[in-house]
Amino acid sequence: MRIKSLLVTLGLVGSSSLALADHDFNNTQSRRRVETTWRYRQPAVYQQQYRPQYRHQEPAYQTYSTWQPLTAVERLDRGGDMFDLRTRGRFAQLRLQNQTGRTHVRQIDIVFADGSRQCVQLNRVLEGNHAMINIQLDGGTRRIDQILVDGRSSRDGSYQLYAM
Repeated sequence: MRIKSLLVTLGLVGSSSLALADHDFNNTQSRRRVETTWRYRQPAVYQQQYRPQYRHQEPAYQTYSTWQPLTAVERLDRGGDMFDLRTRGRFAQLRLQNQTGRTHVRQIDIVFADGSRQCVQLNRVLEGNHAMINIQLDGGTRRIDQILVDGRSSRDGSYQLYAM
């Protein structure tokens, strides 16, 4: 008796799950048919008007997690250099890196996009390949408008500015 009731129960459960699976398959197919016909019937104006725009737009500014070169390799002549950057990105740190020879850096003036300034007195001599000075910018991540580097390079000295 137990075996018969077990077989009957399994038969009922098996047939009901089969019916449910078959019903779900048919429902999925009809849903796909409706979606595809609806998608192709809507006018192009509707598609462009209601398409999410935030996926394809770039942010107004970009923050970086690696060092980005702001200038080419330069040499400090006649007391100093001025760089008009007007960067689109926002940076939190500035790096002056010696490339070759010897460079004496007196100070660095940083002018931000909002007009505020940061003046860093250094009076350091950078010797050798890739000696560097890291500067934390005031106020967190900010857009840089100009950088003024005051100092002097030796005859074979050169440097480069980076920001992150």
